[in-house]
Amino acid sequence: MAITAAITVAAATPAAATTEELMDTTTAFRENMVRRGVEANRIGPRLYQGSKPPFGRNVQRAGFDILVLCAIEHQPRSRAFPGVHVVHCPLDDADHLPSDFEWELAKQTGKFVADCVRAGGRSLITCMQGRNRSGLVTALALHTLTGQPGHVCVKYVQEGRTAAPALTNDYFIAALATLR
Repeated sequence: MAITAAITVAAATPAAATTEELMDTTTAFRENMVRRGVEANRIGPRLYQGSKPPFGRNVQRAGFDILVLCAIEHQPRSRAFPGVHVVHCPLDDADHLPSDFEWELAKQTGKFVADCVRAGGRSLITCMQGRNRSGLVTALALHTLTGQPGHVCVKYVQEGRTAAPALTNDYFIAALATLR
């Protein structure tokens, strides 16, 4: 799909797939995630969206460098996930537009994730069910990586997140639609 190609270009990867990129798409990598109790879908190269992660080293052992916690009700300390850089981005999945603070926090987190992906890190963006809050930040990271409009990033997240219906919060979709 076009966004995957744009992410690859944005990440400054060579034309030929690297071993890391190939590993990112293999059955072995997906099986390792499952074995470690990490439920997630690959949205783009080195960019994953999932539900509440297991405590301990399982996120690191599943192959992730960055863990983003987007559920306001689940913000354990970073030390609960040794071996990965933990980003706290507490968001509310409510029936209203994100507050100015939440919108800015989500945008800054999406930019940070994009920078990590460009640098070769593998990121896991989570919330309780892996649907809306993680979908918002994932779409913002895609927007930063690709320059695609928000509505395109929404569709890509919705198509890529097969374990649970993603980005069904109409208010998050409306906020993302403002991105050109």
